[in-house]
Amino acid sequence: MRVPIYMAPRIAIMFFLILLIAETPSLAQVSVIPPDPPEVEFLQNKTDEFTGERIVQTKPVDVVVEEQAKPVIRNASVSIFHNDGTRSIVLSTRSSTWALLNVEKAYFLVDGERHEGKVVQAGTETRGPGVGEQNAIMLKPETVKKIVDAETVRMKIGRYVLDVSSAVDKEMDAVVDITE
Repeated sequence: MRVPIYMAPRIAIMFFLILLIAETPSLAQVSVIPPDPPEVEFLQNKTDEFTGERIVQTKPVDVVVEEQAKPVIRNASVSIFHNDGTRSIVLSTRSSTWALLNVEKAYFLVDGERHEGKVVQAGTETRGPGVGEQNAIMLKPETVKKIVDAETVRMKIGRYVLDVSSAVDKEMDAVVDITE
């Protein structure tokens, strides 16, 4: 039996799919083991050779902006930063124009308990459309201890409220573990 030439690609695809299915394990063969939780990743984890100070910073984790204002924050992420005993939360945001310029304090609800931190502008970027801002929120030691054990951590900075629970959960604990 001769196969018309226009059928050759279809036959090749069907043959490929049959081979692919034959190589795929059946559901009975697949073990369902939940994946390990992701490890904390670090951007920095070093000791300054000149000062001897320990510098640690976690990789940023995206966070949810619960309450927006104008200008709308399009992206927000948080990392934990430690430099010689001082710990801070670094908030990176992207918006159409300056959103957090001249903000001096940030407020936290750590499992419903109020805390505050001093905001230090860490960097700005006006490349491309919009503005990128980085602000470090300096934390008191008692706030750090509460965050390590907290279930929920919410932050208000300027007119914005963010849920940072997922970004400080394992990260703050890991930074405290390797720096104490």
